[in-house]
Amino acid sequence: MGGEITDRTLNYVASLYKGMVYIPSSDAIKIQILRERHDSRAAGHLGHKNTFKQVSRDFYWPGMRRYVKDYVWSCETCARNKLVRHVPHGLLHPLPIPTNAWQSVSMDPITELPPLETYDAILVCVDRFTKMAHFIPTNSNVTAEQVASLYVKNVFRLHGC
Repeated sequence: MGGEITDRTLNYVASLYKGMVYIPSSDAIKIQILRERHDSRAAGHLGHKNTFKQVSRDFYWPGMRRYVKDYVWSCETCARNKLVRHVPHGLLHPLPIPTNAWQSVSMDPITELPPLETYDAILVCVDRFTKMAHFIPTNSNVTAEQVASLYVKNVFRLHGC
């Protein structure tokens, strides 16, 4: 077939929907159509809106708009050559250097650990001034309120404000 839609392919689908060829739930045929209407040199890797216009002139299948959009977004050539259309990101600003111990604390969860007793994660609290760390056993599904409670029970009670 060579990536082209042939009479044999059209005989397979054969039914019409509002004057367009109705494509059954065959991904092979849909991809073949999209390769012809999006990937070929004549098509020129148009965006998802223009590719949809090209495809919807002759073909129809349920969920076609989403299918075309997903196909175009997964196109490696389009992703490589896509123009950046947003304001450049701003410069990074460093955090201020703390002047006292436990004035600034970083907290990071380590998740998806093998379960031990009832725990499967560790909350790591590190003082940015002294680099002293506390490793608090917890669960992966801990909420913000529970993290605050863990901090008060394990760090704040030892080092204060």
